[in-house]
Amino acid sequence: MNHSANAICNNLPEIQALLPIYTEDGGNSTEVCLVNGKRLISPKKTKTILKNIAESYTKDVSLIRRKYGSLIGRKHQAPLPLIPDLILVPLKFRSPIGKDEGALCYISQTQVASWKACGKTSTKIIFKNELEIEVMQSIDSVTLALKQADMIRMEYIKNLDLKSIQNLL
Repeated sequence: MNHSANAICNNLPEIQALLPIYTEDGGNSTEVCLVNGKRLISPKKTKTILKNIAESYTKDVSLIRRKYGSLIGRKHQAPLPLIPDLILVPLKFRSPIGKDEGALCYISQTQVASWKACGKTSTKIIFKNELEIEVMQSIDSVTLALKQADMIRMEYIKNLDLKSIQNLL
């Protein structure tokens, strides 16, 4: 079942994972997993959904990557802080069939309960609501990505101007 951009935007703080998928007709789409267990399917590429989510928070993905990637020494695949409780961590989810189909999923760091090795080059991510997904990265690589996401989250929170937010309340 396809869902509109509005349905996804209405659930932004509840996003648990963005998964690139192939639909039955071979289309390149995105499955949006929410913390309540709901799953939304968008016909758009994961990269487009990510860009739209960032824009809904008045953010630019490339600027976020550059700023926080430099903190952890990564130019690509840096975790993306959108709000304190939505730090999206890119992980390899699939081997794309064609060009520009995207291999990365994005998981919400704050929704991860645990992870465990499923082999030498794959790891199972277990979310707080017991959803499980398998990614094509070693446990060491996933552990590093989640630790870096935590570092980025702390830096992001530190950079927030909490006094101006409190004045609005």
